[in-house]
Amino acid sequence: MLPLRPGRPRAFSHRSPGRARARGRRPGIPGRPRPGRPRAFSHRSPGRARARGRRPGMPRRPRPGRPTAFLHRSLGQARARGRRPRIPSPTKVRSLKGCLTGGTTSGAQSEEGLPQPPTVVQGRLVPQSLTQLYAHLIFSTKDREAFLAPSIRSRVHSYLATLIREYDAPFVAVGGVADHVHLLFDMGKLRAPVEFVEHVKKESSKFVKTLGEPYTNFYWQRGYGMFSVSPSLRDEVEAYVRNQEEHHRKKTFQEEYRAFLTRYGIEYDERYVWD
Repeated sequence: MLPLRPGRPRAFSHRSPGRARARGRRPGIPGRPRPGRPRAFSHRSPGRARARGRRPGMPRRPRPGRPTAFLHRSLGQARARGRRPRIPSPTKVRSLKGCLTGGTTSGAQSEEGLPQPPTVVQGRLVPQSLTQLYAHLIFSTKDREAFLAPSIRSRVHSYLATLIREYDAPFVAVGGVADHVHLLFDMGKLRAPVEFVEHVKKESSKFVKTLGEPYTNFYWQRGYGMFSVSPSLRDEVEAYVRNQEEHHRKKTFQEEYRAFLTRYGIEYDERYVWD
């Protein structure tokens, strides 16, 4: 190695003086970045970069008009580089047998209603979020008018059940009489209670108006009542919902609704509860 010249720190001495001279630099002087190119982006292979149509030292740009390939195994790394994460092939997804646990699950059942085993994707167990939240929803027509005549009642009840299923409810039971309806359903894990109520009342009101001229002024009441139901009592409540005509031979809707509020310990104002 050549002796260091006075006045030059040892930290700048070049490992190969001959190589430094061949590149047109004095030994001991660190390489200077080329103008217009940040040194932090210097490419490891300038020839390879030029062959790909990129300037050495510049970060990779996405190709126009073509989605990025599914190449990266790391989800975070793929997104950080502006690429879509790789989708595993079906051959890498398999069911993990022998790991069934007791109880039923929401959103993880077969057509026969049996719980499905958890799955393994690329050797990792996929986590499950399990819920079972039964709700009993009750609301009446506006001013409790007897709009729901027997001629249209079954159609309205079927439409209400369809609206509930659209929000991924695995279980629905609908019943009622001329001035109100009862809905028993499993809310699942994707929707809030208020979303069910808003969706059901808004869309079903539009549907009833299309059934004929007598229903052009149809509206539901603005309020509602929603009550939790234990899974162990689901069958009992379902029978109650489906046999509403029999129950209301002896009791009015207002008497029934007050009884629900009292049973669940809910305080209410009689002046506004029927609006």
